[in-house]
Amino acid sequence: LILEEAGLKIKAIKALSLNKEYCRKDALDLNELFVLSDHLFNRRNKPSKPILELIDQIEVDLDLEIDLLDTLFSSSAPSVVHSRICTQGRKCAYYDLCFQEEEKEPNDSILFLSTSQNKLEAYERGVTQIKELDPSLLEGFPLQYAQYMASKMNRTFIDGLALQTWLSKIEYPISYLDFEWDTFPIPPYQNMHPFDVLCFQYSLHIERKNGTLGHVDFFGTGDCRKDFIESLIENVPKEGTILVYNMDGAEKLRLIQLSEQFPEYEKDLMAICERMIDLSKPFEQGIYYDSRMRGHYSLKNLLPVFRADYTYEDLDIQNGMSAVYAYRNYEKSSASEQADIQHAIRVYCMMDTYAEYVIFHGLQHQLEQYQKQIMKSED
Repeated sequence: LILEEAGLKIKAIKALSLNKEYCRKDALDLNELFVLSDHLFNRRNKPSKPILELIDQIEVDLDLEIDLLDTLFSSSAPSVVHSRICTQGRKCAYYDLCFQEEEKEPNDSILFLSTSQNKLEAYERGVTQIKELDPSLLEGFPLQYAQYMASKMNRTFIDGLALQTWLSKIEYPISYLDFEWDTFPIPPYQNMHPFDVLCFQYSLHIERKNGTLGHVDFFGTGDCRKDFIESLIENVPKEGTILVYNMDGAEKLRLIQLSEQFPEYEKDLMAICERMIDLSKPFEQGIYYDSRMRGHYSLKNLLPVFRADYTYEDLDIQNGMSAVYAYRNYEKSSASEQADIQHAIRVYCMMDTYAEYVIFHGLQHQLEQYQKQIMKSED
């Protein structure tokens, strides 16, 4: 639009994008890696409408837009308006700035109600706690119900029968497993596609039936995929449950990807996948909810609920993105710095699997307490 306003006629517009179907062989083939097209692509990776046609449909008064910008920069800061757009798809970049009041909110604040379309409007009307919300405004998700009941009863909500059923599936030895990985838009190694990931770290706590807890891990650099696979297959027990947190979008997906890149290990990797059970499900499905979770159920949110004396805040690396950033700087660091980086990443990943251990046993303890209360009330 700006070029045409300047008197330049646009005849064609093409976009350069990565070909998601491309699989790297020995060398990188740039002609196959990139796709040059005058169309946009839809979510199914199929050509949609021509870019030029879409641009021609846009009617913008540039002079008016410039005047609006002048007004914006010359006026005071705009008032904050909370809406569903703030978290639509993903959180707005300014979410933390606009929602600073969340830190001062009670644990059962209406702002923490999961997947609610009505919470912001209710908050503006003066509804502060979840229990104050008209139940008819709940969308019916199990986690919402758990949050509402925890707020109403002012205590932890437990679906005793569902939790007992879930726990009954766990078999010893229990393997607590967690991966760390980096994502590569341009595949650096053979048999990788654009945006494939490379697992460079795993932590594995193994709990035997007699209560003993052992630990083993792996850390690699460069193309460490094969070493990662072989180490994992060797160290994961051949029987028992493998507990993983949010496995379908993470560890399980990583193993499926590795089995495609190294089909000779597919049988062993799929055997590991088949014994995985997702530790996040009791929280995601509203089987267990404590208002101290404040609407979130990541490992970092859950750990202080079950063990206040353990925290990620004492670690040099406190989240996955920091671990990836440290890993990216590993090879260009000095030997002493590399030792520190490797130690920090391994400790962080080890904390994740120990947190899984703490949370699992926390659920067991909470169920026992719940069952005692039920029996006491029946006497």
